[in-house]
Amino acid sequence: MKTQLFDALKVSVLAVVISFGLSYAFAWTAPTATPPTGNVSAPINTGAGLQTKYGNLTVANLGTNSIIVSGSATINDVYITSIGKWASELYPVNLVNGQHTVSQCSGLGGSSVDIGGGNKLCKFASASCPVGWAKYGNWSTTSNTNVNYELNTVNGDIRGKCKSEYRVCSSGSHIFSNTTKETVVCQTWDKNEWCQDNEYASATAVITETGCY
Repeated sequence: MKTQLFDALKVSVLAVVISFGLSYAFAWTAPTATPPTGNVSAPINTGAGLQTKYGNLTVANLGTNSIIVSGSATINDVYITSIGKWASELYPVNLVNGQHTVSQCSGLGGSSVDIGGGNKLCKFASASCPVGWAKYGNWSTTSNTNVNYELNTVNGDIRGKCKSEYRVCSSGSHIFSNTTKETVVCQTWDKNEWCQDNEYASATAVITETGCY
């Protein structure tokens, strides 16, 4: 009896193994070309041989003795350890009016912006320029300000009867451009013999970015 039970168990296990093997066999996809054609590309490795990557490559930090670029590359700056300088310091790009450079802008946490005509500004994420820098025109970015206020208006045509209404005065805003900061005065009711309350409200946008040179 034990022998028969053991034999039945072996048959069941063998059937399960064969079924798994068949499922993997049916899931397998045959090569589309004769080897070595169709092989996967070799990975970038630590070997001393020259390696080529045809697609885009993004690197957070890169330390190297030499880079060969056969196509195009976008690089913000390169630090040359042998002389202790950034490449932008060797060939400085001046901002408008020539008082500061793009490298000095990035060194203070700003970003250079092309404003046309071959001129560049430094855009700082603040309402003012750093010490020693000056604001250029009205170049800025603003955010909208809402001011809530209450005023009394005539309640229908009944003389002397007024009602309160709540209004919102919005300043508006603009993206980085040579635009004056928005300041709006809101008024929605004129004084008259029925209701003498006349309320004003003003809303001023907040400067979030400033163009400096």
